[in-house]
This record gives sequence, structure tokens and C-alpha cells, in this order.
Amino acid sequence: MRALWFSLALLAAPAQAAVYDEFEVHGTDIAPAGGWSLDQHFNYGLRGQRQGGFRGALTPNNGALATTEISRGVTNWWESALYLPQAVDPRGGWHVGGAKWRNLFVLHGQGEPSSFGVLTELRLLSRRFQPTTMGWEVRPIASHTAGRWTAVATLGFAGGLGPRAETALSPALRLDYAVSERLTLGAEHYADLGAINHPVGFNRQAHQSFAVAETEWHGATLVLGLGRGLTPASDRWVVKARVAVGF
Repeated sequence: MRALWFSLALLAAPAQAAVYDEFEVHGTDIAPAGGWSLDQHFNYGLRGQRQGGFRGALTPNNGALATTEISRGVTNWWESALYLPQAVDPRGGWHVGGAKWRNLFVLHGQGEPSSFGVLTELRLLSRRFQPTTMGWEVRPIASHTAGRWTAVATLGFAGGLGPRAETALSPALRLDYAVSERLTLGAEHYADLGAINHPVGFNRQAHQSFAVAETEWHGATLVLGLGRGLTPASDRWVVKARVAVGF
């Protein structure tokens, strides 16, 4: 699957393999200062693109991603995390992806109904995961809670490091409804609109919408989602899961 809109397009080429990136709309909730969190992400291209978004890319159709995320609350407004992705390509076996270093800063309103933050990410990944070895992302975040509803909007700018690298625009949205203290249902949308300086038409953009359920189970957070691609450049169906434990 090419750059799915949730996928933070690492190198602004239209449509990159988002099956091999974490589908997660980051809000402004962070681990407490000194606290740790261990998350395990899983994606599966149930019916994905049969070619990757760039030369040598992993194949999304029937491809799987397993990413381990280790996070720590540095202060009450800063969380830092290390991502270690690994993938199974149906055409090429098992691949160790490299590493991503993510930092989430809450700039205003931590714990309040409206809050704002920014996420930054540096990526040192295999050329099977992104067109250049090194990549980056900056993602402003806005979050608002009203009663049982929470809406999160992010606007991602991402690219690679190299003479031909461009900057891609990849917004993402999430709307949650708290059914109970232990169950939240929601909808998410991820988009990759392509390079900012070379805009592409809607059918060449990647757009994927997910139905998501989140619950607490034996002290862990479990998230399950089913995503449907909306354009020819998107994967038709993607399954995602995440298990998170704080300590």
C-alpha cells in the first residue's frame, strides 16, 4: 500500500507503504514524568496494494508490521519514545526496519478540554521502509473534549534527507466516544496528500478511514481497528492492533 494518509509520508512521494507504519493519531495525553509505557503495534495488509510506493519498497498486500514502542515521560509536558519496527513482506521474508525517535511536546492545556502540542520524529530506517535512510516529521496537534466526545486533528509535514527529498503533507483526524470508563469507540482518518510543491489529484492521494475500539483489559490498553481505503492509491483493507502497558 502506498503512502496511506495515516502514514506519515517520509519522503513526499505520492503514496507510500503505510501498512509498514503505525496507524496512530497522537493526542496530547502523555506518560507522567518518570513513567514508562510499552506499546506493541501490529498492522496487516488484508487487501493492500500489490506494489510498494517506491523502488525496493515492501509489498503491502498480505504484508505485516510489528513495531515495539518504548516511551518515557520526561517532564509533565514532554514524552520521548523509541520505535523499533519489523516487518514481514510476502515476497521477501522478515525485515528489521531500523529505529524512529519520537518526541511529543504539550505546548498548552495539558489535562484541559482544549489542548495543543507538537510531535517530532527522526527516522533511521531500512530502504525497504522509506526511499532514503534518514527521514523526519513535524506534526502539530489540536485536541478538544466535550462530554464523552474527543476530537483530535493533526497536520503532518514529513520528508527525507537527500538531494531529491521533498516535504509531504499528511493530515490525520480522530473522533472518539467514551461508551464507558473501559470502552471507547471511534473513527480515524489518515491521508497522504503528496509533496507540498507537487500536488497530486485525489485518486493519487492515499486516504484511509478506520473504525476503532479501545478497551482496558487486565491493566493493559487494547486497540483494534479495521481500515478501508478510499482511493486507488490506498490499501483496500487494513487491520491494526495495539497493546499498551504502563509501568
